[in-house]
Amino acid sequence: MNLKIMNVIFRIFTAAYLIGSVILAQGSGHNQHNDRHHNEDWPDSLEIITVSGWAIVDTNHVHTMYYLDLENDTNADYHLGFGPYWYEPETGATRPTAGDTITITGGLIEEMSPSMVVVFEINGLDWRDSTGAPPWSGGWVHQDADDSTWIHCPTDSLDHLGFPPQSMMGMMWPDSLYCQFEEMDPDSMPGDMDSTVFEGYTCNFNTAMGGEMGMGQGSMGFDQLVQFQFHYDEDHLNMLGLDEESIRLFSVDESGIMEEILGINLDITANIFQITDSDVADYYVLKADEITVNVENGGSILPESLSVEAIYPNPFNPQTHIQFGIKEAGSISIRVYDLQGKLIDDLFNGYLDQGKHNVVWNAENTNGKSISSGTYLIKISDGNSTVSRHLTLLK
Repeated sequence: MNLKIMNVIFRIFTAAYLIGSVILAQGSGHNQHNDRHHNEDWPDSLEIITVSGWAIVDTNHVHTMYYLDLENDTNADYHLGFGPYWYEPETGATRPTAGDTITITGGLIEEMSPSMVVVFEINGLDWRDSTGAPPWSGGWVHQDADDSTWIHCPTDSLDHLGFPPQSMMGMMWPDSLYCQFEEMDPDSMPGDMDSTVFEGYTCNFNTAMGGEMGMGQGSMGFDQLVQFQFHYDEDHLNMLGLDEESIRLFSVDESGIMEEILGINLDITANIFQITDSDVADYYVLKADEITVNVENGGSILPESLSVEAIYPNPFNPQTHIQFGIKEAGSISIRVYDLQGKLIDDLFNGYLDQGKHNVVWNAENTNGKSISSGTYLIKISDGNSTVSRHLTLLK
């Protein structure tokens, strides 16, 4: 048995979460690559089953894992493949919460333990088409490609990878690799991401048999320089109070260890930057410095007409005090947001006099319910200018 076949057989047993989003490009999915690459290992069809039971939700992973318990005895009888964490169908179907009673129709993969059901329907609502490539599909990179192969991020076409010809040479490589390049919430990254991390990405490679390559090893080394382009949202950067000119790129491995990548070409006009590297890491993050200016007392304020004097304690649990200064009397709003820009709490809306003031936040949302641990953004506005600072709740 040659090394290439041994490598493929070994890696099929390591496939876990993303096998549900890659191997299931069934039906017409395999037509995306050349006839030479068609083989018995790529499944043209799966056995369709319908099963009912109770949802088990496991959050002790980089991505949340979903299982089906048939007897309500806390045993995971099936692993449920919903695809990438960010995917939401237009039908209104949603992922279950722990303990929900659900009925799943999907394709059965028995090579895993427990067996996986690739979700096509949940509770009578379509999740994804049972034929063709999944809606989050990436693309094939072939060993014998004559031209460069471009893999675009499905949520932002300006994020992409470019593989030149001869990127995979030698017997250790399979004939083809299926590549996915996706944006990822920094909070879902391995390790602890601080408030200066504002974008995340993940890269995945699978063989035609579904075997996962690279993931868990830190990176995949190719034989040519791969072209990377990352695009960021300037409004998101400004909302977080981060300095655009200080953006840096880091690779992240499964243990959360970050390593800065040097030599990036940053274009702040187009909000993109580019690098070339023969190694493709499992994860990447973008970081930038918080905008601050020094003052005589050694503290720092955001460069606006308002000032945040202090936040104490920070990190906090369950209560923190925000002290701020107003240069001119007027109408003031104080709101708390999560790092995706969603309003969490409306602390104050009204008239305040010139001078220093203090507001207390009890880590509750607008409905008066306690919120989960994480980093949040408090924004104080007088209608003309806004200051913002990060708050970290640790429970």
